Amino acid sequence: MSSSHRAIWLPKAFNLDTRRVVAATATVIAAASLVGNLAINALGGGVDDAFITYTLARNLAEGHGIVWYEGGPRVFGSTTIMYTLLLAGVHLAGGYIPTVSVMIGAVAWSLVNVLLFLLVHHHFGLVPAASAALLAAASTVPAWTSRGMETGLFTLLILLAVYLYAKDRLTLAWVVAAVAALTRPEGILLLPLLAVHFVMTDRRPYPDRFKTLVLSALPGMVIMSSGATALWLYFGSPIPNPMVAKTMFDEIVFGRFNLSYYRGLLFTRIGWYDAELFLAFVALAGAGALQVLLRIRDRASVFYIWAGGYVAIFLVGGGPHMPWYYSPSLPAIYGLFALGVWGFWLVARRTAGDLPRSIAPVATVPALLAWALLILHIAASVHGTRLAFQDNPFGRNSWEKDDRRALGQVILKDMEQRGLTRVNVWAIEVGHLGWMIPGAVHDALGLVSPDVVRYGGEKDPSYILRTYSPDYAVLWDATGYRPTGPALQSLEFVGKYEPLASIPLSGGLNYVVYRKNGSAIVPRWELDVSTPPSTINEMASYEVGPEGLRVKSTGDDPQLVYQGVDIPAIDQGILCVWATTDTPGVFHGYFDFGASYHAENIYLLPMRGPGTHEMCTLLHNIAPIRGLRIDPLDRPGIVTIHRMTISEKLQN
Repeated sequence: MSSSHRAIWLPKAFNLDTRRVVAATATVIAAASLVGNLAINALGGGVDDAFITYTLARNLAEGHGIVWYEGGPRVFGSTTIMYTLLLAGVHLAGGYIPTVSVMIGAVAWSLVNVLLFLLVHHHFGLVPAASAALLAAASTVPAWTSRGMETGLFTLLILLAVYLYAKDRLTLAWVVAAVAALTRPEGILLLPLLAVHFVMTDRRPYPDRFKTLVLSALPGMVIMSSGATALWLYFGSPIPNPMVAKTMFDEIVFGRFNLSYYRGLLFTRIGWYDAELFLAFVALAGAGALQVLLRIRDRASVFYIWAGGYVAIFLVGGGPHMPWYYSPSLPAIYGLFALGVWGFWLVARRTAGDLPRSIAPVATVPALLAWALLILHIAASVHGTRLAFQDNPFGRNSWEKDDRRALGQVILKDMEQRGLTRVNVWAIEVGHLGWMIPGAVHDALGLVSPDVVRYGGEKDPSYILRTYSPDYAVLWDATGYRPTGPALQSLEFVGKYEPLASIPLSGGLNYVVYRKNGSAIVPRWELDVSTPPSTINEMASYEVGPEGLRVKSTGDDPQLVYQGVDIPAIDQGILCVWATTDTPGVFHGYFDFGASYHAENIYLLPMRGPGTHEMCTLLHNIAPIRGLRIDPLDRPGIVTIHRMTISEKLQN
């Protein structure tokens, strides 16, 4: 090892960078990582998306194939075919998939930190390697954000492939890289990076260089091509269905991968909010990246290049904002930060050596502050893990108090009371429900429901409701939520479903279990849109056409009043409006129940954007209706009212 790798403040005879020290440090890192990861995750079960993979794996192990529910179509419903197969083996062996999967993640992230240590040590020495790995080991963020997911195993395979490449174990490196690509699609990026880096940096003559590349990469390419072919034959496509489903909606539904979230993962989560500290962290990580670029011929640099490419793909490609998508790049960030601190220290020491003894210590002050930032970050991460354990020991509360699990238990209890053994469920978060509920759970976002990708989504938000007539729906009560909001306002849903249980969410929303009640919907009244209103104020103008009543609104309290309306009292009334608008807005309906138009008799029906809308709501007053006032649009624009009806909801 070169002298630059030695602990420069110690004499050569006291050099600590020995095999025993390296082995001992790696052991400490592995143990510390494993303890921290298990302390916050061991009994957590996993995030909701992890239960999608769990369910697919269980169905495969039980002989149904890779299907979302028994008797359903084959679906590449998880982005990880390798992890699905691994968990199917766990189930066959008698293991409980959620617990074992979390354990696999905890072990994998611990080994990631060990490999990070070995990779940095291979090219930079003991001190920066130990700093990077201890920083990563102290942080349980990657394991927490990806609990139950394949992310830890995937990151481990990426690092292992690069480590083998750095050790000149080329064939094994490409084999592991191919397995990583079958574990998550983003792993494909590593294969061309390895090839390009090898061709550009290997010192053999070009003919020998290309021959070595082809021979060493061939087994990995066979694995990749065989895996892709098998996926195509089994599913009809090697592309995971969730990747296609997430193109149905923009960032409003799935969020958008963004760099600012890293600040929350690296700093806010450990209680640090100072922008100056974060900027210092970024600057030092940038200095570490400069060191990697200056030594780009070193094979270990491929890991940092891959991490940068990984982030770039998610940014440029508009990747979804899910916490586990950030996790694979975190070890590289920890490594770059530690390398930046180490490089800053080396420069400071050399600068101090060129200065008079009286002022030489001053040159090391900035570097000592950088070391202090690293040490304090490690301490704050350990403290954050301790607090997380106190609040949520072993992740038990995350499992016991999960909203989706609680709502799933509501359905199971209601099924038992009604003597049902299998049901259809419509949901927006399907992982826990698919794992718990016997029957078919249809995914409003299409992740595990290919037919929703083809026919539903924004093309037809009511597709699941109309096609499967689900027994239960587990949805947010947000009419503005594009995947389900239009269906929530439909006559079919308002008339035939009722809330069974709900859990309050932030922003005034609720997570609700709706149950189909078998009600009959009987029409009682319909507005004659070909008849002009009795009065209209100056804030609106109208015309009657073949499509209905076309109203132009100034947005300043337009009013159309229909007098002489005579609708008898209805026990459970449903107001519905079918309208087309050229702008988002709110339709106001005011009813005179005999005492003029009071505030409690106002009904607001949101129109989420330009287009045609079906908007229904329950009436909360059962007195006879004597008059009707319409404020069709609360902003400047044009709205055409096609139909307006009142129906009665009759219980069977």
